[in-house]
Amino acid sequence: MSDLYSIVFELRIRYAATISGTTGPLAHALFLNLIKQFDPALSASLHNMPGPKPFTISPLLGVEQLAENLTLPGEQTCSLRITLLDGGDLWHRLSTYALQTEVVQVHLGQAALRLTRLITSTSADPTGWADVTDWLTLAGLPAQRVITMQFASPTTFNLGDRAFELFPKPSFIWESLLRVWNTYAPQHLKMDKQRLRTFLSGHVSVLDCDIATMMWRFPRYVQKGFVGTCTYQIQEEEDGIAASLTTLAAFARYAGIGYKTTMGMGQARALLLEQPPTHAARYKRSLMRDWEAQAQFASLLGRRQPAIENASYLKRCEPERKGRPFRSGSHEDEQQQLALPDPHSAFRRLPNVVSLDSRGHIIYS
Repeated sequence: MSDLYSIVFELRIRYAATISGTTGPLAHALFLNLIKQFDPALSASLHNMPGPKPFTISPLLGVEQLAENLTLPGEQTCSLRITLLDGGDLWHRLSTYALQTEVVQVHLGQAALRLTRLITSTSADPTGWADVTDWLTLAGLPAQRVITMQFASPTTFNLGDRAFELFPKPSFIWESLLRVWNTYAPQHLKMDKQRLRTFLSGHVSVLDCDIATMMWRFPRYVQKGFVGTCTYQIQEEEDGIAASLTTLAAFARYAGIGYKTTMGMGQARALLLEQPPTHAARYKRSLMRDWEAQAQFASLLGRRQPAIENASYLKRCEPERKGRPFRSGSHEDEQQQLALPDPHSAFRRLPNVVSLDSRGHIIYS
């Protein structure tokens, strides 16, 4: 049985609605209210739990935001990604409830939605974020000397007194991951915090960083965070520490990184690089960032966006690296695309892999 789940909730918007553009807090409420539908005590327990919680939640995905508020068209499909670290009990109860309920309705603020699918297979998820794994598989990953972290939603680190770190320093990244790992991993797989901290201070450096700052408007305050990618190089090996850092980097897909990971922030995953980014690749990204800034400014002024100049040179500067998401291991027998029945289709007991045909009926495979 898998211990860690990264699940994509596919949702269909029932009626057009307008909600806050910062959807993380709304997604947090949606998830807890969904749990409340079948276990109010569990929902309250998850809400009140101190310390790192056994779940993370993404912002709403699949809907373009053009203003401070977000307009959701009726009948459009969107999604949320939710990860579970509790060993499988939450997934079992959630999936059982979803399959036994003809129509699972949820609300994202004022928007009414219907849950149509639960996806845990990377092959069924075009974004590649869905996955399942276990602690032993993560702990057994081979050491990598170059690790790139992708920060898909605003990420920051709370220093106290409303002070925040807005740069992905190695110590902040790996200590955040270690805190969650040591909270939920089996006892025999827990890691030595002081040993890892000492190693990080002298043997891990930032090789390349391509980040930008974003600002989210929560109900009572504004929160800044960074998005983008950052590549780290482990300069020396010491008693398996590189393997531990690799394990924790892959764990980011499930644990998130930094502040407010249960409200959409800190969505992150590791990318495996076969070689460090070249100078040409860095220069190309610099040119593209300059063009994107000009385009954004021109758009604000109502002008035509500038064309990309010297496109042939940019093509020649294609990054000489091949990055791919860390996959935690082979779990095809446990990965599944869990499709929920349409209100007008018949319910039957489902096997491991199910989907819906064009009429909304369940297909078994």
